[in-house]
Amino acid sequence: MSEANNRALALIVYGSYAPGGENHARLAFFAGEWRKGVVLGKRHTSDDDIGPGEDLIEAWLLELPHPKVDDKSPEYQAWARRLCDLWKGLDNVMGANRVRDSRHWWPEGSDMAIGAAGVKVANIYLPLKHFADLAEEPQSKPSEEADAGGVSSPEPVRDEEDDLETLWRQTYTGEKENDYGRFIALLRHAHPDHFDALFGDLPDGGRFLERLKRLFSDHRLSWHSASSSDEEQADASSHVHPLARNARPLEVLVELARRDIAQRAAFLRARGKTSHAEALENLTFVVGKPEHPEWEEAGDALDAFADEVRYSGPKRPGWHYCLKEACHGVTTDYVLQDWLMLFLLQPDLPQPKPRPRGGLISKLGLRREAPTLDLEPAYSLWKAGGRYEIDGATCCVYEVERREG
Repeated sequence: MSEANNRALALIVYGSYAPGGENHARLAFFAGEWRKGVVLGKRHTSDDDIGPGEDLIEAWLLELPHPKVDDKSPEYQAWARRLCDLWKGLDNVMGANRVRDSRHWWPEGSDMAIGAAGVKVANIYLPLKHFADLAEEPQSKPSEEADAGGVSSPEPVRDEEDDLETLWRQTYTGEKENDYGRFIALLRHAHPDHFDALFGDLPDGGRFLERLKRLFSDHRLSWHSASSSDEEQADASSHVHPLARNARPLEVLVELARRDIAQRAAFLRARGKTSHAEALENLTFVVGKPEHPEWEEAGDALDAFADEVRYSGPKRPGWHYCLKEACHGVTTDYVLQDWLMLFLLQPDLPQPKPRPRGGLISKLGLRREAPTLDLEPAYSLWKAGGRYEIDGATCCVYEVERREG
């Protein structure tokens, strides 16, 4: 069984996610032609509920376009990073109850052999309850002596290859080259007291550090359990979740969503992407999570915004992508990744300048401010437990579960 592949060029779907199914609209951001075929498995209680087996399960495959350029070129490398981001974003779309893996797919009517004409290996999302072996391995358990109240064995000394903080510094200074995917847990495992030493000498590192420290301060758990170990408490505090203490009224969440969309629209308009800006400016805001959202123009505009922020500009050094992976790994959420990385991604963004507020123009609300982008509304919305999804020309704002802290 092969592992999930962030460089895979095709996606397999089945059941309600197949063309015509009730969940297929969730994949509307994929462009291309779906082809009908089969995968091997066993159907259980529904078309979406499949497990290991040798039955033929109807499945559809979509091949993703890729650039016809040298794989060492900057164009190809940028595309490969976007492809990795796409798969990780789709992981969030499919939810925690499904796990991504790679499987063979056979086109309709082909021979059921590995080397048959047209057979493809592609990513597929499988029910976690039937494929528990694909879940991430849990943390190692304490020894039996520790469980019985005795003294556990000393923690083994970490090998240098497992020391993410050391690897990060070696990568940043150019001493070593490492695949950026290795750093997804860097910020989750680093102690906040180490942030200055790890990131203090980044270009414009002050603004990055300010946001990183604010993120962990805003989401630090305030409870302390006498029955939990120091290790468990440290692990809990390193995972960022919206907390109940940061909740805001729903009308405030809607206003934050409006401000966030307005910032994105202004940024796109300043970049000459007028049609994308207008699609966002004309959105209607409602409360509630859509069941089957349609992407359309406003969704394309958000994609265009993400491309401009994350990939436009000169070629960036390798450490930059390592740090972006680490920021994404804090919550596997692009909202926080972009907010943390904004001034490293776009160092020349205009910043608001303080102006006197006592004059008549200000009192009448007629002062025109220069458009700025700081993504603070996006962060405030996430922190408060608010989210939005685009459904056609509507922005649907809703609340997510918040953790007690």
